[in-house]
Amino acid sequence: MFRRGSEESPVFSVRISAAAVAGILGTVIALLVLADVAGQISTYYFGHPAVLGLVELFDLDTEANMPSWYSASALLICSGVLALIAAAKGQSGDRFRWHWVGLSVGFLYLSADEEAGIHEIIGPLFAGVGHWLTLHVSSFFRYLGAYPVYTWVLPACAAAAIIGISYTRFLFALPRRTAVLFVVSAAIFLGGAVGVEVIGARHVLLYGQHDPVYGALVVLEESMEMSGIALFLFALLRYAQAEIGSIRLQFETPPPASAESSVSSSPNVKRFPHRQSA
Repeated sequence: MFRRGSEESPVFSVRISAAAVAGILGTVIALLVLADVAGQISTYYFGHPAVLGLVELFDLDTEANMPSWYSASALLICSGVLALIAAAKGQSGDRFRWHWVGLSVGFLYLSADEEAGIHEIIGPLFAGVGHWLTLHVSSFFRYLGAYPVYTWVLPACAAAAIIGISYTRFLFALPRRTAVLFVVSAAIFLGGAVGVEVIGARHVLLYGQHDPVYGALVVLEESMEMSGIALFLFALLRYAQAEIGSIRLQFETPPPASAESSVSSSPNVKRFPHRQSA
């Protein structure tokens, strides 16, 4: 909702409802999933893998299309909301303000990774780690060594563990409901991004990725990732509403030149002649 202030000092405010945002995101996620499922049905059961490019446009397993644009945008919005909360916490001197800054930067990276596929570049760099784990640690990582594009899950798991430990006190300082929503949303997101991704990697290694089973795994993975982000954004907005209240953005503008000239020409302003030198 937009509200305009007085004519002398116009102010536009936007009221954001956490429930309304969650409803919109849920609807978009459902439509994207249905579009992908329709594309898979067209591909595997009717033999039409293109349909004027619409299948690829809404393919959840393809980059640079509508689902990836949505996910990157949702992550970027989370980063923006986190930055606003961090700014408010910085003004109040909150001891966890840098934790909010760290989350904002982290989600900014996730947004860039979703669009640019940074993890696909990192994965092959850790192929040697996956091979070493295959030989010395556990057969659980066998396919990671043989299929190095998915070895990015190793540094991802390590990073998630480090962040989780370093944010323990931060979580306990949050309101209980917010902390629970944060943890649940993270579990849903990581369960899809790492857990289902690992299962999908195993399936690709054994059977390839051009079958309905892999397509179902992709739907599950991406649905969990998008749902986790939507839940996290809902929790952020609820927290901002309860703990911070209104956030006002004000754009400073210089005074008009006419105002300065009117002050200098005012009859009430005393003018002193320049002092003559002796």
